[in-house]
Order: sequence, then C-alpha cells, then structure tokens
Amino acid sequence: MKKRFDKKYLDGLKPKKGRYEVGDTGCNGLIVRVQPTGSKSLYVIFKIRGAGAIGVNGQRLAGPQQRILLGRWGIELHTGEHVKELRKRANDIMDLAHAGTDPREPERRSKANTVESVVRAYIADHGPSLARPKELERRMEMHVLPTLGPLHIAKVDKEHIKTLLSSQTVGTAREVRKHLVALYNWAIDGGLVTHNPAKGVQKDRLVANTNAGYTLKEEELRAAWAAMLEMGYPYGDMYRLLLLTGQRWSEWCEASWSEIGNGELIVPAARYKTRVEHATPLAPACKDIVDALPFRDRDSWLFFNKTMEAPANNRNMNRKRLSPLAQKYLRKQLKKPEAKLHHFRIHDFRHTCETRMTKLGVITEVRDAVLGHAKQGMTKQYNTYEYWKEKTEALELYEQHILGIVS
Repeated sequence: MKKRFDKKYLDGLKPKKGRYEVGDTGCNGLIVRVQPTGSKSLYVIFKIRGAGAIGVNGQRLAGPQQRILLGRWGIELHTGEHVKELRKRANDIMDLAHAGTDPREPERRSKANTVESVVRAYIADHGPSLARPKELERRMEMHVLPTLGPLHIAKVDKEHIKTLLSSQTVGTAREVRKHLVALYNWAIDGGLVTHNPAKGVQKDRLVANTNAGYTLKEEELRAAWAAMLEMGYPYGDMYRLLLLTGQRWSEWCEASWSEIGNGELIVPAARYKTRVEHATPLAPACKDIVDALPFRDRDSWLFFNKTMEAPANNRNMNRKRLSPLAQKYLRKQLKKPEAKLHHFRIHDFRHTCETRMTKLGVITEVRDAVLGHAKQGMTKQYNTYEYWKEKTEALELYEQHILGIVS
C-alpha cells in the first residue's frame, strides 16, 4: 500500500494487531513501519547495484533489499519539513546504492560504539537471560535512545545521566538508572568504557521504593468497586478482574479470547513474566464478567481501546478516572466531603489479594501459585496446573471475601 506522506497522514496512522508498512508515493523507497504499540519508524529500502550474484550476461546483479532507519515519527521527526528532509535523505541513499556504493558504510563508521549501537548489542547479548527482555528494550527505546543514542558510549558523563533522569518521574527514573548501570557494567567487561557514569547518580532522589505495596482497606475497596462499575468497559471491567484474581496488569490488558479456556485464563509463556505458561482459575463472578465482555473473534483482545484497533493498555486511566471516581464514592460512603482516598496503584490490587489471602488462611505455596511468583526450587518443577484444586478454592474464597465487602 502507498500513500502520499505528509504530517497529517503520518500523525493519523493507527496501530493494528500486527505491524504493517506503507510506502510513500512521493519517494519510491521511503516507507513507514507502524508497530502494534503505535510507534512509527521511517526507513529507506534499496538494493546496491553490483552486490548480487553474477547474471547470465556475466554482470553482477543488484544485491538483496536493504534498509536504513531514518528516524521515528513523533519523536525526532514530527513536522512537514521533516517529511521533505526524509525524501531528500532517502533519494541520496538510493542514488549511492544505484551507483554501486553501500550507503550504510558511513553510517556504520559514525555509529561505532554509540550508545545506540552498544544498547542493541547489550540487548542481543543480555536480553535472553532476562525475565522480561521486551521491558528492557521498551525502556531504552522510550527513555534513553532518543536523547543519548547518538553519543559515543565513552563520552557520556554523569551530567548527561543526571539531565536524562531529571526529566522523568521517580519510578521511571529508578528503572532507567537500573538498566543504565547494568549496561555500563556490561560495557566495562567488554572493554568499551573504563567507568560507570550512571552509578550513584541522583542516589538521594531515587531511593529504593520502601512502599512496595499497599493493601486497600474495606471502605477503599467499596469505593473503588463502585468506581469500576461506573467506568464499565473496558477499564472498569478489567480492574474488577485484576482485583478478583491478583494477576499482573499485562496478563489481563493484553489477554485475547484464545487464552480463555474452560473457566480459566491461560497466559502463554511468551507473554508471562517468569516465562512459563500460567493458568488462573476463574471464580464465578470473574466468569460472569468475562462472559459479558464484547466478543469479536478468537484472536481478538478481550479489552479494546476506544478506537477498537489496539488493546486497552492506558496505565494512566487509574489516575485519570478510577482514583477520582473512587474519591467521590469514598466521600459519599463516609459522608465526609473532606475525606481523602489513600493513593494506590493498580499493582496494589495484587498486593491486596496476597495480603487478604494470607489472612484467609491460604498457605504460601498456594498463594505463590495463584500469583505466579517464581520460587527457587519450585520453578523447575512448575507446570501449568500445579496446585490447580487449591488455587481454585483459594480464588473462590478470596472472591467471596471481596464481594462480601463491596456488596
């Protein structure tokens, strides 16, 4: 598919379930690739003259198709002038390729040991050993590469890191610094740098999170539940399932109908944090919530955003809708117009589940099986339906407990 690229068209491209590409009618070879996450990358595709096999006439043919990343729309590229510059760069690259020159060589030389090239190598080498390699890649793509990517890895100092982290929230900055410290330790081992500029930066601001989780009180549960009911589909229903099952955000917000079995949610290993398939029994109220969700087809998500073209994965919806509504219902419930709702995160539903299951007498092994906690000595023996009967009973007990509070 081809369209004439301009600012309005590129701004308006919407994500789909799979990635897709569109070519520019104004420049043959210029394309945009749109990821399911919504990120849009501009590339030029080309073939180098004389870089292929020898043809029947004894002359070398053009080589295989290659591509060069020109930039990301909405980050470093976002204006109509940028579109003109993209076409010029793409044409210059294709002219070099047509003349038999590999246009990637100058770029390869200029990118040797840049932060971006080292990050790519680090992800390729270190990523497979991580529980969530996509999370590492996402953090780097969003928060590091747009600013530090072009710099030489050895030229980055503490001021660069400090400036980068200062523009981020404490939680994000803490995660980014953690990844940067690990990246530079890896680079030191590889002889690329001699010291770690990220170590100790903003140590006072980015102290460890001592408030790792909050257990919602009964009046807060009632207020939050009322807010969820008012919100409805998609986020209100999703929040109710998160609260009643104690599962992680991504396990419900990215769930598809193909993962709903006979009264269970089965999250495949590729999508689960600990990289093992995980099954969650659905107690009666959860089944009712799932059964009432709009169904498109087996491969579609359970929860769509308002465009119906991507999953409902807006993490800010708690701050924008759920918390304000819960605040309203808390004041109404307590009949205190000045009452303030304790700050909570969506992850605190998980902490609430664990804490209240403990009080209900659910043993540690079963709680860990419900929540998908990886335990040493248990992971190797884990299978999808381990403790299935106990998990089912625990979640039914917990669901009755929560419904008894909010009803």
